[in-house]
Amino acid sequence: MIKRKNKAAPEVEDIETKAAEEIEEQIEEEVKAEEIAEETPEVNPLEEELKNQKENYLRLAAEYDNFRKRSQREKAALAEDIKADCIAELLPIIDNLERALAAESTDVESFRQGVEMVMTQTMNIFEKLSVSAYGEPGDDFDPNFHHAVSAADSEEFESGQIIMVLQKGYKIGERVIRPAMVQTAN
Repeated sequence: MIKRKNKAAPEVEDIETKAAEEIEEQIEEEVKAEEIAEETPEVNPLEEELKNQKENYLRLAAEYDNFRKRSQREKAALAEDIKADCIAELLPIIDNLERALAAESTDVESFRQGVEMVMTQTMNIFEKLSVSAYGEPGDDFDPNFHHAVSAADSEEFESGQIIMVLQKGYKIGERVIRPAMVQTAN
């Protein structure tokens, strides 16, 4: 028997070798992909979104806390500024009272004039600060603005009217700083 050389056989062997190599490569790639998948945990998009939302919440909470603290500091500073401005307005009155006490004159009339000037100065400052005095005899008693300390019979005033003002009340706008102490008619 004569052996013939099969020219196609080497080509078939080459194709089979290449196919085997390709299959081995695919298997190796799949094994590597499985190893990588095992090493890196799956990232759930919902978990990622939850993580982002938590970070946003913590950042917002910190910003709000900073805002609250800053607002409190600003409020305290504003209150101090208002106090300082108010005291600065009242200092000229103290200066005039000190001058009056330092004066050697014992004349009652000059002393009275000095007190009247200080009172006028004080009322001008109150007007500048929008502070108004209230409570006059004949006004109707209002428990929101007046504090009745006594009641008396009166022929001159009707029941519920103010007979006498023991201490004037003061307010800024409609806000009562101090209620007027009054005596009312029965």
